[in-house]
Amino acid sequence: GPDWLKVAREADSEAGVLERRRELEALAGQIETGQARVDELKQQLEENRETIAALEEEREEVQRQAGRLNRELGEVSAQVSARQVRLEQITM
Repeated sequence: GPDWLKVAREADSEAGVLERRRELEALAGQIETGQARVDELKQQLEENRETIAALEEEREEVQRQAGRLNRELGEVSAQVSARQVRLEQITM
């Protein structure tokens, strides 16, 4: 009679609720996994930024050393040139 239609609708409704619950649980798991990945990537980003900062400091120090060495080379070259000129003057 007319009651069988009501029972079928309730069963369909209940099945729909259960399916929706499973979907929500699956989505919650995906969100949790995604958030864990975001946290991991943020940590890697911070570590990479620290590494970059350290390497930039090292590069600046190397550039300062190169500048000092170039100045020293210029001074020594000038001294050598002056001595060569003096030696030439003496030997003439």
